[in-house]
Amino acid sequence: MNIALLFNPSSGTGRRAAAIDRISEVLRQDGHRVLPMRVGSPEMEEQAARQTLSASQALLIAGGDGTINHALPLAILTGVPIYHIPLGTENLFARHFGMSADPAGIRAALARNQVEQIDSGECNGRPFVVMCSAGPDADVVHRVAAARRGGISHRSYAIPIIQETFGGMVSPISLEVDGKVLFENRRGMAVIANGEHYAFGINPASGASMHDGELDVVFFPAPVNFVATGWIAASRLRLAHLLPGCVRSKGRHIVIVAPEPGFRLQMDGEMVTGPNEGSRHDQLEMRINPRSVRVLI
Repeated sequence: MNIALLFNPSSGTGRRAAAIDRISEVLRQDGHRVLPMRVGSPEMEEQAARQTLSASQALLIAGGDGTINHALPLAILTGVPIYHIPLGTENLFARHFGMSADPAGIRAALARNQVEQIDSGECNGRPFVVMCSAGPDADVVHRVAAARRGGISHRSYAIPIIQETFGGMVSPISLEVDGKVLFENRRGMAVIANGEHYAFGINPASGASMHDGELDVVFFPAPVNFVATGWIAASRLRLAHLLPGCVRSKGRHIVIVAPEPGFRLQMDGEMVTGPNEGSRHDQLEMRINPRSVRVLI
């Protein structure tokens, strides 16, 4: 079997290199042909990557959820089943499917060759599989990315969270779901979820499903960042439903607009730049793509 192995040199910590080598060795011992692909390298250019994935029976993605996000466009295009080897800071996709970096577990998944089709979301033409969000949490992701000089850990988020809590600005947004305007020009944090998991176990959209053909929408009103931090803490403690003002909805087509200077966006834990490589967006259009991703479970 041809197996593409995608890894991100900047994902997670130094343990990833040894884990990838061990997994590759086990797969080769089983008679598989391992085709390595590195994020940011020439083999990830579209034509070369498409040829590799079209000739592969599985795509193993070693890294975090952001590495999956990098691979999604070509995985959807070629239809290759994906398996997440959790070597990133947050590994929400692997957590959802019970995937591990244990070579024995990967070997068993390849032997079973059981494939499940799940939904993906699309935001301004770019696919995502776990969630995307606009507001203070996306601002934190942008701060982490700006300070990043290699692999990161959960500790890398501590200072950006403090900086955003006490020095950030919450942008007003308007939100529409399936043609219905839910509200206009309210400050807060919007989460658009395809799955139920979120970083640090916050899980604001705990009822979201990758199989229902809809995206879950959660909006936490927050005139200042300190209030947004309170909402996040309440979600982590499973108490957010007790606080007034939260807006929840589900739909297939979501639109978020904002006046200047707009808002920052993160998708599957990755910073997403705005138009002309700026950091802010003034409009997002999101759609669900049912059963568009094949997963090796």
